[in-house]
Amino acid sequence: MVAEHGEADAYEKLVLDRVKKRRDGIPAFDLILLGMGDDGHTASLFPGTRALEERTRLVVMNEVPQKQTTRMTFTYPLINAADRVWALIAGKDKREKVTECSAARARGEHPYPILGVEPTEGDLCWWLDEAAQPQSPKN
Repeated sequence: MVAEHGEADAYEKLVLDRVKKRRDGIPAFDLILLGMGDDGHTASLFPGTRALEERTRLVVMNEVPQKQTTRMTFTYPLINAADRVWALIAGKDKREKVTECSAARARGEHPYPILGVEPTEGDLCWWLDEAAQPQSPKN
């Protein structure tokens, strides 16, 4: 585990060294491309994990008990500093979660990690294929 944390530190340093554009002192990528899991996770930010609360570090190792693994991930501060964040979501198996996310966002709630993606000055776009589109209510 110590070696893994060292890798996250090294990757964070690489980001700090190579991404010159800054937003409030945080490197600002031109584009960050994300997906969404069936549980609403994104970028290895899983429900109930510590990385969701990280506000200082840009890259961390995130213990993910539900997957019995540890994953390296960008944190919200780095993701939300980007100029553009795109979430590509495809498949009918994602439709229900997309619908839940849309309703939660309308209520100002953030029950799923994907909803913590809120660029501070950049643009957020969810790209959904037809199968992932929420169904319209029947009249």
